Amino acid sequence: MKVRTNMDDPRGADIHADPLSATSVFRPIISIAAVAFAFIASVWFTATTSYAMAVGDADFGFDVQEVGATPQTASSRQGFVPAIGERPAFWYFVPSGPNVPRVAVIALHGMGQKGDSIGGQLTEFAQSRNWVIIAPTLDYGDWRDPDQLVKAEARILRQVMDVLAHFREDTGGPIQSRFLAFGFSRGAQTATRLGMIHPDRVIAVGAASAGTYTLPTRTVPSPTGPIPAPFPFGSDGIEQKLGQPVIFEAVKKVSYWIGVGELDNKDADVPRQWDTYQGKNRLERAERFARAVQDAGCVTRLFKTTGVGHELDRKSTRLNSSHEWISRMPSSA
Repeated sequence: MKVRTNMDDPRGADIHADPLSATSVFRPIISIAAVAFAFIASVWFTATTSYAMAVGDADFGFDVQEVGATPQTASSRQGFVPAIGERPAFWYFVPSGPNVPRVAVIALHGMGQKGDSIGGQLTEFAQSRNWVIIAPTLDYGDWRDPDQLVKAEARILRQVMDVLAHFREDTGGPIQSRFLAFGFSRGAQTATRLGMIHPDRVIAVGAASAGTYTLPTRTVPSPTGPIPAPFPFGSDGIEQKLGQPVIFEAVKKVSYWIGVGELDNKDADVPRQWDTYQGKNRLERAERFARAVQDAGCVTRLFKTTGVGHELDRKSTRLNSSHEWISRMPSSA
């Protein structure tokens, strides 16, 4: 296994656990969201793995079941589905083309935002990749309090999976069983935990500017030796808190893109309880989490954006740069 790191390169830092994807080079200061999807797509196009999926017209290892008679081609559409009981409201986008099961991207917003605030930024990319965007509006609660975060995250993870389970019923759009998770800030925290709790369903995770993480380890090193890393700092005791164990062998199949702004390094912006386990700011924590999932065997990329703080780039020119980079990828595995 070859590992390549370049923490000082202004184009971003890459950590690869995938021996087949070491030739990728990103342009400087590309949109965080678009680069995340570029990495996720490149994983499919370059890695020979058992979790390959069907994207567009390419064959990635398994047959997509036909739905009804010959699929009818339709225009792209977007809409909003209101909350039903505990199932949250969500915004969605379905690309144009035949009404066949597609890969879905769960797009998770930050604090104080709504689903369409992040989902709406991804439609052009989703259309070009033939992906469905599903962007729920979530009540995150107080993410700075570990006890409150644990309670909220158990509910939020259930809600996300519930939205996926009922998506076709609610919208008429079929989706495949495995999906991508992308989040910004607080949404990035949930995206990374989805990959740990549901590795059988999550293909890859894109996490931009998370304030905290849950490490895929039960202990962390200390000057006196390993110390326990209880959930939500690490995975020790996660079974009791979330009702599901972390199956580490399965987690290895999930790919992680971790993005952070080079200027997102203010200690006061994040809660102190995570310092011992992950560092004192978003930049340090992104680096440590990327190293932890890479050490766990996941295909991983850490991307640091120069001149950027805690923000998700909205400039279409940068999105277009990422689309151009993706278009040069091979069309089949």
